[in-house]
Amino acid sequence: MTDVKLGVLLWSQATDWPSFAATAQRVDELGYEHIWTWDHLYAIFGDPY
Repeated sequence: MTDVKLGVLLWSQATDWPSFAATAQRVDELGYEHIWTWDHLYAIFGDPY
């Protein structure tokens, strides 16, 4: 039987980059297999900063 590998989807729209990076690092430390985000690196609505 194959091992189940879990990942996490992080949204970049409602956070700043330092928080996003810290969260991604924590997800990695917790041992998740992969981290996903979408291809809009800048907010498509509102002011991200």
